[in-house]
Amino acid sequence: MKTNALSKMELQQLYYVQHVDSFQDALDPEDCPLAIIGHQLRRFNRDDIHYRFDIQWLNGECTLIRADAMRLQHPDMVADYAQAKNLTSKPKFEWVKDYLDSHLDVKANIVNMNARAVKKFKFGVEVPNNPKHALILD
Repeated sequence: MKTNALSKMELQQLYYVQHVDSFQDALDPEDCPLAIIGHQLRRFNRDDIHYRFDIQWLNGECTLIRADAMRLQHPDMVADYAQAKNLTSKPKFEWVKDYLDSHLDVKANIVNMNARAVKKFKFGVEVPNNPKHALILD
């Protein structure tokens, strides 16, 4: 499934569902894969050429799962693996570069928001962020 075939609204819905899914995985980690430990290119049918990932689970079990399914469920894990194994030049992994670039912006925004939200204290006194905040604290 190519994400560029989706509209902007459909992409937003997909990202929302993926974030909710990752939150559910954090609450119940037994259903969450630990790592991708390998991959295979499957060419049994000319119309269905796809990659499969060797997935290691929390209980120690290893299974083969199609890359398309892993991309929908755990895009961060697939993108990190594809970048580490230099698969980003392959047609099935062209989406990884755009995905990582867009998520770097999101992560930077989260870090900036956290930095602004945290109150700083020195010697037990709150440090003002700007002159207006200093006047409010006085």
